[in-house]
Amino acid sequence: ITTEEATFLIEPYVSKPYTYTIPKETKFVIVGEYGDYYKVRFSKTKTLWVEKTKVKVLPEGTPLPKTVIYGTTVSSEAVNNRTKIFFNVSDRPLFVVEESFSPAALELIFSNTILDTGWLTEFVDQKNIRCVRFSYPEENIIKLTAYLSDEEPWGYDVYYEDKGGVTRLVLEIKHRPKLNKIPNLPLEGLTVFIDPGHGGEEKGALGPTGLEEKEVNLDMSLA
Repeated sequence: ITTEEATFLIEPYVSKPYTYTIPKETKFVIVGEYGDYYKVRFSKTKTLWVEKTKVKVLPEGTPLPKTVIYGTTVSSEAVNNRTKIFFNVSDRPLFVVEESFSPAALELIFSNTILDTGWLTEFVDQKNIRCVRFSYPEENIIKLTAYLSDEEPWGYDVYYEDKGGVTRLVLEIKHRPKLNKIPNLPLEGLTVFIDPGHGGEEKGALGPTGLEEKEVNLDMSLA
């Protein structure tokens, strides 16, 4: 990936694709192309699509990417109301993040990756994660599941950082917002983002008077 990040799709050329955001310099295997997109192999049973303009094709004969995870730490630091999980990696592998709700968990799934350590440093004073487990759903696929203490995930960020000559993938897990203890003002001091839905060319439903759903949504969100 040559841009700061790229959007990978489950299917190209659909109106509302399911997407994953992948950071710069991630390496992966291209197995086909269609129009403006490359087809990418994630596993034996999963492929993704990415725009050609976001990708630099390496010279023929370049070894296929194979990443080694050789150290994992669940940090006890609660910076900006988040918990961090660090992965020491030999390269920048393709990955996806999936959210689940029963139980509440985040799954970080690595493609073309092997695990070179059974050690997982986990700080017991970290209250927001119940436990972290590795599994191997397919050959060269590593899945880390972070089971959360909250009833549902509250968001996450994923990025790479280089520290002391070591490349680390960082998964930041957001905590449940802390409500204000002032009576009748539980959201005091918090920023609430409202997504009206629809907009632009996506008009939504059309009422009997010709009123578009996107206009109603926007008015309600601004009220």
